[in-house]
Amino acid sequence: MEKFRAKIADPALAERLTARAARTAERSGIKTTREIERVEKISPCGRTGAEAERDAAIEAERAKAETAERERASQVEQKAARDARYAARKS
Repeated sequence: MEKFRAKIADPALAERLTARAARTAERSGIKTTREIERVEKISPCGRTGAEAERDAAIEAERAKAETAERERASQVEQKAARDARYAARKS
């Protein structure tokens, strides 16, 4: 227990902890700056990240709707071909 009390009372420990906190704050600031730069790089022409995400979501939804429409058209064509074959067999 005395060993730990001596360590806590050590003035160098306080300096090391202060330096560690300063490095942590600096790294946090650098990380935030990099994140801001990344968002600005992704969103050209001054668009915000939210606008870019919204545009991407709209485009994805549009592509999904087009795919679904093509699938429905394909199913209709398949059903028509199947009905024609069935009618040919009945004749």
